[in-house]
Amino acid sequence: MISCEEAARLISRSCDSKLPFREWISLRLHLLMCRVCPRFLRQMRILKGTAVHQARRREADESEGLSPEAKERIQTKLKKS
Repeated sequence: MISCEEAARLISRSCDSKLPFREWISLRLHLLMCRVCPRFLRQMRILKGTAVHQARRREADESEGLSPEAKERIQTKLKKS
């Protein structure tokens, strides 16, 4: 059976890419027997979900920003004032 340290590494890797079958099975077996690592897995999933949500929100905010033409018009008006 893998250690909690190795399980943590596999959990982290699994958040970014699919694990090879053998590693996936090893991790699943460890998660069935360990009381701590499933909590770490849930926390990592929450963190990833939050990060993805924030990135999408930031992209949406940036796409709703002013066009370059509008920014230029504002700059011109401010310089005249």
